[in-house]
Amino acid sequence: MFEIVFLGTSASAPSIHRGLSAQVVMHNEYRFLIDCGEGTQRQILQSGIGFKRMERVLITHGHLDHILGLAGLVSTFTRWETAERLEIWAGRWALQRIQTLLNEIVLKGARLPFPLSFHEIKPGQIFADKSFTVTAFPVSHRGADSFGFVFEERSRRPFLVDRAEALGVPAGWLSGAMIGTAAMAALRLAEPLSAPFRWAAMISSGVAIGSAVTPQMLQKIAAYPLSIAIMSVSVALSTYVCARILARAPGWTRSSAFFASVPGALSYVFAVAATVADADLSRIAVVQVLRVFLLMGLAPLLVAESGVAQIGAATWDIDPPLVLAALLALGAATGFALEKLKVAGGMLFGAMLISGGAHALGIAPGRPPQFVAIAAQVLIGAWVGARFIGFDWRLFTRAAPAALGSFFVAVAIAAALAVVAGAVLSLPFAQTLLAFSPGGLEAMTLLAFALGIDPLYVGAHHLARFLLISFTLPFALKIWMRGEPAEQARPDA
Repeated sequence: MFEIVFLGTSASAPSIHRGLSAQVVMHNEYRFLIDCGEGTQRQILQSGIGFKRMERVLITHGHLDHILGLAGLVSTFTRWETAERLEIWAGRWALQRIQTLLNEIVLKGARLPFPLSFHEIKPGQIFADKSFTVTAFPVSHRGADSFGFVFEERSRRPFLVDRAEALGVPAGWLSGAMIGTAAMAALRLAEPLSAPFRWAAMISSGVAIGSAVTPQMLQKIAAYPLSIAIMSVSVALSTYVCARILARAPGWTRSSAFFASVPGALSYVFAVAATVADADLSRIAVVQVLRVFLLMGLAPLLVAESGVAQIGAATWDIDPPLVLAALLALGAATGFALEKLKVAGGMLFGAMLISGGAHALGIAPGRPPQFVAIAAQVLIGAWVGARFIGFDWRLFTRAAPAALGSFFVAVAIAAALAVVAGAVLSLPFAQTLLAFSPGGLEAMTLLAFALGIDPLYVGAHHLARFLLISFTLPFALKIWMRGEPAEQARPDA
């Protein structure tokens, strides 16, 4: 874990309340001083961190308000002999100015009691430890050789997307991109996605989602009309009851409570929620992530490790390039039209309508290439993760009780309606429970296969749930928001 101490945040000239640029990044026994404007020594003493282990100085650029403090710092180290060594890292131009300042003015040929070394920064990794790395990257600023720095902890257990998919982790690319971007947001390294990237995320996601609508699966859905009807009641009831519960919790708006309660279609829910002004994606993510991992994290893992064949692997043909281009173009046009009509998530919804219709009718013969689906999930994940910029991570602990409560209520409703469906249709409870559970299509179908339960029945219900949510979400949101006057979010207790 990194700790950052801001010593000075002013520019060009100090103010009464702010010193010139200087920050200290600490990680275990390491301390890095980032820039060293005038007065940095006094700020170090005032902060209470002291000079011990202040052995590495990283300079962003060579302007005087970022380097003049080095004169006093080196002089202090020379007199006090507090440093075992001192490394100064900077771009070529900045390094030349620093060497002139120290060698020709401060030191004047004096012999230092500690080693002093200068290192020219070039883009790439400049420091590595077993637990973290420091990477320099160029930035645009007045003058030459300006750099920013990325401090990154090494992953103890890296996120392997292909392994996640094999184990049934839902939306592995989506989750990975979201987690990675959220982590960068926490380090203040992320920026919101620009409009072209948001459009690309919506359109590619809609086309990828729509490709799941195959004639075979639609036929299977038609074979269980009563069961799917009961499942649809379960989805609607679960969403309504959980939304009512969350809307009464401190800090929750009605729209946030609604999106957090929708049991499935995660990427679509996030995409639509992101277009609603008072929807808090941070709170929605807390509930949705907890729900997904509590429900599906363990069972798919155990099934996958048992060595059962993966029937969920994609075996469909790939859509020809011209067909794919037509779907993207028509989806974009439809999406823009729906956006003009103020339909929530219109861009995504329009692309999904075009793609779903084309695949259901057999006009599009298969699925988009894998890179399109991956790009869609990564872009949506990055968009969602970027919304964590400025996120208060203490919110997780405050929102977790409400999230857990809504999860158990949703599971209880799904189980109760599964009992009803099983009794009416004379089906095993395990079969209807898996079909009604708010988990991912691939993972739950695979689990059904491993347990000797009809996987087509389970898969058909999860696709039906996905389609129900995807095609009704904008309209259900309008109904929910009309239910009663929107209440102001109450502050957390």
